[in-house]
Amino acid sequence: MIPINRPDISPLDLETYFQLKFSKFESGKYIKNLESDFANLFGEDYYALFTASAKLSLYLLLNVLNLKGNIITSPLTCYSALNPIIATNNTPHYIDINKNSFLLDENLVEKYISKNDKAIMAISLGGCASDLEKLRIIADKHKIILIEDCAQALGSKYNNKLLGSFGHFAFFSFTKHLSLVGGGMLISKNKSVINQIREIQNQLDEIPKELLEYRFERDFVESKLGIKDVNEFYTKKFLQKKQDYKENNPVDIFNAKHVMCKPNDLQAGMILKQLERLNNIVENRRKNRDLIADKLSTNKKIIFQADLGKSSFAKLYITTPYENKEVITKLVNLGIDAKQLTKSHGIYFQESIDKTKYLFDDSIHKCTNYLMLHDKIVELPLSSKMNTNEIQYITSSINKLIS
Repeated sequence: MIPINRPDISPLDLETYFQLKFSKFESGKYIKNLESDFANLFGEDYYALFTASAKLSLYLLLNVLNLKGNIITSPLTCYSALNPIIATNNTPHYIDINKNSFLLDENLVEKYISKNDKAIMAISLGGCASDLEKLRIIADKHKIILIEDCAQALGSKYNNKLLGSFGHFAFFSFTKHLSLVGGGMLISKNKSVINQIREIQNQLDEIPKELLEYRFERDFVESKLGIKDVNEFYTKKFLQKKQDYKENNPVDIFNAKHVMCKPNDLQAGMILKQLERLNNIVENRRKNRDLIADKLSTNKKIIFQADLGKSSFAKLYITTPYENKEVITKLVNLGIDAKQLTKSHGIYFQESIDKTKYLFDDSIHKCTNYLMLHDKIVELPLSSKMNTNEIQYITSSINKLIS
């Protein structure tokens, strides 16, 4: 089996993990260092807050901002990005995507923005960038907030600036390019808001030990996929109990203890160590993405997501003329772990927003590009650890299926 994203785990990562797990150190030391180092990536006037996840970053941010209105966003995303909007008593105002970039169409934002809109959330799907400078101009013109969803954009750039540099707030995930421990980060120049969120987070229980152990085991085993016995163990341990996509009440999601928690120093220490290799990881992902794109370049039925900037390619998205359920099912049967948009292990599809209960809003009916592409988009495997045999097998299989 070729995993959707083979974790890039080095021997030093494992050594660091066990040193942190069994060592005694000053509480908060690594969290403080991680927040400082991460904020400095964007400039001396930035502040950072380490969180348990990207979705919790957004949830806590929206709670403190207390917007209670519409949030303009793209509908084409994993629904983890939208659940915090509903859970904080805000309403998604869906504006259609650009059919080439698969991202929020900036020109339509200017056309459809209304007095009820309190924020724009720009989702950098796959790590690719929309025209963030234009979105910031629109936000400032209408005196609303621009939030960058960089959950898939760690290390991505637009106009030679890191994604996360354009919004009033931005949040990140450490589960795409990095591995083993999870975690998220919220950044802003607004020190007051960051500190208010920090006070709320400090009151939460620490991330459950069982969740960290699960992540470590899952990512380690996933990094070894391709060996028959490992494939069988992984399927039995992590996929067998999975079911088809089920929509959950967003409010219930943020009542769960494994979601509403604060991160710990083990996570921060691991992320600090792995961030030392981030540039190398990103460059290898870019290289492998280009190799895949080159081998599929003669297939005119396959369209790759366009990128205005320099993506770090947390995800690799294409569209085909065929229903993605058919394409993905065939690829999975060939041992290629393709998906649609959902991030959950063992769950391959999610319903379009017009068919959902909690995420639905009438604005979705104007999103014609989204409604056309939702059932055509396919996420292909991509990782920094891919080898040439895997790339050849993926591309030859796709060319046979999409002919």
